[in-house]
Amino acid sequence: MATARVLSLGFSSSSSFSASLILPRQWCRLYSAASRTSMSLKAVIIGLPNVGKSTLFNDVGLGNKFLSHILEVDSILQVVRCFEDDDIVHVNGKVDPKSDIDVINLELVFSNLDQIEKRLDKLKKSKAKDSQSKVKEEAEKSSLESIQEALMDGKPARSVPLTDLEKDSIHQLCLLTMEPVIYVANVAETDLAEPSSNPHVR
Repeated sequence: MATARVLSLGFSSSSSFSASLILPRQWCRLYSAASRTSMSLKAVIIGLPNVGKSTLFNDVGLGNKFLSHILEVDSILQVVRCFEDDDIVHVNGKVDPKSDIDVINLELVFSNLDQIEKRLDKLKKSKAKDSQSKVKEEAEKSSLESIQEALMDGKPARSVPLTDLEKDSIHQLCLLTMEPVIYVANVAETDLAEPSSNPHVR
């Protein structure tokens, strides 16, 4: 049984759950899957009630200590509000899923920039004891500098082309912007039949 760990961003409270999943047969036919394999899914749900008001991953927001518990995930699932409801007030006063996505992605970029800056400082002071360690350190330094440049332009780490050696050299950092992202539109029940009619989804 395969295992996937998912970080889910966008709910109003935090929790976690585990579930056993198997894809429907029609999905397997749609993607020409050779076989159906059951998998175990562990999701860490992070509530973000203050999106747009504070920095999520520093001492003001969720905290670096908390962030350390969610770094080792296989993907990120962003649940984005796409429904109007006067009884549920949005922190920014209006429903704007693109803005919410941009804010969360920017916070992830800031978090990774902080990680990379600290790691590069350590690498500058480090002296490899053997040639193999030196090659790995050089690969890591080169990778981090390339990723740092991309992040400064607002691009995620996954947008940077890296060799297998470079990917392996930075794996221990668990950069969240390296992970694939799935966006889920949180729509009203009345939109479930025709979600494309929702202007926030289109």
